[in-house]
Amino acid sequence: MLSIAGTRMRRLGIFVWVALAAALAASCTRNAPYRTTSTGDVVEAKVGAKSLGTSALRAPLLTSGIEIHDDYRLHFLEFDDQGQLYSAAQFHGLVDALEKEAAGPEKARIVLVLYAHGWKNNASLCNNNVCCFRTFLSRLAADVRTAEKRSNGFLGPTHVIGVYVGWRGLSATLPPFKALSFWARKRVAGNVAQGELVEALSFLDRYQKHLNKETPNRCRLVMMGHSLGGAVLYSAVANILKSRITEARVKGVLDGQVPTIEGFGDLVVLVNPAFEAALYAPLHELIETFPAFSPRQSPLLVVLSSETDTTTRVTFKVGRWLETVFQRTGPRSPRKMLVSTVGNYDPFVTHRATVPDEAREKAGGSERGLVKNCECTLPMSEADVGSLDRFVEILRLGPEESAKALTPTLCPGHDRLGVVELDCVAPHPSGLPLWVVRADNSVVSGHSGFFTRPVTDLVRNLVARRILEQMVASPAPGSASR
Repeated sequence: MLSIAGTRMRRLGIFVWVALAAALAASCTRNAPYRTTSTGDVVEAKVGAKSLGTSALRAPLLTSGIEIHDDYRLHFLEFDDQGQLYSAAQFHGLVDALEKEAAGPEKARIVLVLYAHGWKNNASLCNNNVCCFRTFLSRLAADVRTAEKRSNGFLGPTHVIGVYVGWRGLSATLPPFKALSFWARKRVAGNVAQGELVEALSFLDRYQKHLNKETPNRCRLVMMGHSLGGAVLYSAVANILKSRITEARVKGVLDGQVPTIEGFGDLVVLVNPAFEAALYAPLHELIETFPAFSPRQSPLLVVLSSETDTTTRVTFKVGRWLETVFQRTGPRSPRKMLVSTVGNYDPFVTHRATVPDEAREKAGGSERGLVKNCECTLPMSEADVGSLDRFVEILRLGPEESAKALTPTLCPGHDRLGVVELDCVAPHPSGLPLWVVRADNSVVSGHSGFFTRPVTDLVRNLVARRILEQMVASPAPGSASR
């Protein structure tokens, strides 16, 4: 009898394992790109105001690797779990487009915006992140058009180009496998960060710097990442930032002056990035030992972390504790640094961000983008015409006058960026190149509150200031004609 019972239990166990394996297999998402044809080709598609309205209209757009909108272009780069592009044609298409922009007879200004999504997302046509990134680019393009009109031709034409970095952030669709996929996706994010994405980011960075050397201030480059997408971007650019901080320090020693540190592109913004503080520690130490910063130093890297993000504050901490339980730590690597994300490690925090009650009531506080029928309604405000006029006014001034007109952002200090109140709590008495901003729920709500009015206000204002500071530092010859 015991033998028969044992056999039944073994069969039941086998059945359970087979059922679990079948459920897991059924839950897994496809290991294939969304934005290429079955033969790996990249197709351009024109996307009009009503092109996403119905499933029938969306069908021809499903595999489009390049979206041509009325006011911007959107390119997709999709990476497999090993960090390789599914199709190199996606990168070649981006390079070709940027080559044509550089050679354009009108010498249009270029605004490049790259976004890397995080956990539970991908590059499919109606993914929430894709939809809201479209709306963000459209709003940015509207800002640019308004600035062009108010400058009476001074600024010249500007083209907005978006780059969406896609990977298998969503690898499982059924509970509990979807919720349990975080740590497997974290390892994949590490592969993506060290794969062909590095080549793509380096190309964009050098493209911008080469174009600006040829025609000063012609190209802007902003990179944004959320959650594990933030971890991807940080890992891909961290060593380059370390190199440029060290280079600036050497220059300061040799020249005897306070140098301005050159960034990777204009600005890297990471919202609720899911990587441990220990990975950020080397950058923090470089900054801590830097003798002095120029009062004109702009932020190069901004980490924005929500106080209400349970994914990075709790789930990440528990997982990292289990992962590192047998690891030894040294005097400069406390265990808390191993198990906490960078934004939740108090010694690294430089700023605190809030939205005042009156602004919250007027602007909707941390209201997120609402995605419905493949379109995202993003609670972004229109560009403030007073700020745009001030922007153009400063650009028209000569180098000395414009430098005086542009008030530096100092630490400690207070600033207002759109609806966001920003207080610097860092000890350095001048500009800081690296910011770790602790945001309350009114700025970033939970883990996925990236596309909100406070966050977009913060990003837009930081980018605008960065543009002004660089133009003040190196005004374009004959810029009055631009």
